[in-house]
Amino acid sequence: MIKQVEEWILLILSESFWLNLLEQFRGFGPLAPIFLAMLESFIPALPLVAIVTFSTGAFGPYLGFLFSYIGSLVGSILVFLIIRTVVKPYFMHWVPKRKNLDRWMRWVSKQTPDTIIMLSAMPFTPSSLLNLTFGLSDFIATKYIVSIAIGKFIMIGAMAMFGHTMIRSLGDPWVLSGLGLIYLVVHLLYRKLKAKAKLSEIEDEKKEE
Repeated sequence: MIKQVEEWILLILSESFWLNLLEQFRGFGPLAPIFLAMLESFIPALPLVAIVTFSTGAFGPYLGFLFSYIGSLVGSILVFLIIRTVVKPYFMHWVPKRKNLDRWMRWVSKQTPDTIIMLSAMPFTPSSLLNLTFGLSDFIATKYIVSIAIGKFIMIGAMAMFGHTMIRSLGDPWVLSGLGLIYLVVHLLYRKLKAKAKLSEIEDEKKEE
């Protein structure tokens, strides 16, 4: 049993395993990365960075970026519009009775397009939370959509560069270590931005629901 586990780990760590997986992923065509990136908007547990990495590995940095960007943006817009046009009319009458939701709306009312762009440009920002809070609010839909379109362009572009470099450097521990350091720095920057925008308070209240 232990030997089989060791063999499985060695297989996962081998470059040939990932190259073969990328070849199979490429066989599904552009609909695969577009659909998976779009699905991440509905299922936040899906790792968007992994989807973008596979897309860039299978289709190259430019097409991989384009397919991932289209899917992620379309998914976020769909979730936002569903919440705004379907959920909100039957949900907002609860706000006076729910303190948490009332706080969400007050938080949204203080945000600007610049803040939305910065938050949506960060890979650690829960896009589902942004879509939910702004979808339930009276924030102008076109401003929100344009803001996340700009933010996601930056985020997916950075992810595509990150993923493309990682795939090309699978056998180079120095480059992989450098990418890990960049990932850590971006995470620290996100924590500072989240604190400034008071997004952590909204996240904590959402967990209490």
